[in-house]
Amino acid sequence: MGRLKKNNRAFDTEQLLQTALTNRADLAAAMKNTEVAQKALKVIKRERSPDIDLAVGYNFNTEVRNEIAPAPKFNGITVGLSVSLKFSNLNRGAVKAAEYRMQQAEINYRQAELEVQTSVMQSLRRYLSLQEQVKQYDESLLGNAKLVIEGKIYSYDRGETSLLEVLDAQRTYDELRASYIETLFSCAAALIELERNAGIWNIVIE
Repeated sequence: MGRLKKNNRAFDTEQLLQTALTNRADLAAAMKNTEVAQKALKVIKRERSPDIDLAVGYNFNTEVRNEIAPAPKFNGITVGLSVSLKFSNLNRGAVKAAEYRMQQAEINYRQAELEVQTSVMQSLRRYLSLQEQVKQYDESLLGNAKLVIEGKIYSYDRGETSLLEVLDAQRTYDELRASYIETLFSCAAALIELERNAGIWNIVIE
């Protein structure tokens, strides 16, 4: 079993959000669905377009000296245009359906993007709050409770206070210590949740 170190991590909010938008697999899947829908729409529109063939020709005839059908020499250019109409694909229903699927895919992506940003911000706020609580325990609460115990023991040794007061101070310190450990665990769990929501993992376990 590994022991999770106490991590006092600092995050840049904008960078964290950008990392989440880049790394989250569910967001990448939503983006891929959008790309597929866009390509499908292009294919359907292309299939509905008529095939147009353009043919250009050049003719040269020499002079015909014939009493029956004389003809002077001439140069000629011919242009031909053929259009193949795809009557089976003229129905706009398929295009409308493809457009709807593309729009829906884009909406789903935007919704997924918003959910990612929301989850990152919520987990970041929770982690920062617990991080601040741990700091308060480290910098004042535990130290003050320890001083109270030492003071009670000193007074008890001098006969200035009762054993009950010493035990009460010890109980208060033990409860505070247990609360501190619980807060440490919650802070570590919040950090894991934050990095999971951001699509990263660089927590040190030893």
